[in-house]
Amino acid sequence: YVGRKILKDQGKTILDLLSRIETTVTKSNGFENEVKLIKDSVTKTKEILNLYTKLASEKEMNQILETATDFLRFSGNLIISWIMLEQAELAKSKSSNTSNEDEKNYLESKSIDFVVFTRNYLTRNIGLAATILDYKQELHQFPVH
Repeated sequence: YVGRKILKDQGKTILDLLSRIETTVTKSNGFENEVKLIKDSVTKTKEILNLYTKLASEKEMNQILETATDFLRFSGNLIISWIMLEQAELAKSKSSNTSNEDEKNYLESKSIDFVVFTRNYLTRNIGLAATILDYKQELHQFPVH
């Protein structure tokens, strides 16, 4: 993921995806707290991309490789939250057009799922971003005896 989608194409693919995410959150009607978490994750993604670009230009690949799993987890949380926001928005628009109680409950569950996921996983992105951006090389070098 980091090699193909970030380093190889200078982040074009992920920047295009971030643009789509930003469009979705701009159009969002409600979910203010969760949308803020998504926006914060988008901002941190851009910071991480800038860091990875700088490190790659300096041929400092160890930090990129050692934090790639955290970035993959971070990105997955963001992307899933974005997809769930789209589903919640669609469900919210459809729920007013149905009189079927089971269908209304199902549509409402999409919003609940989005809120629960976003609050649980995008708050974790704060720590993952800190791990990536505040990486200390000396903490990853162990003496060999």
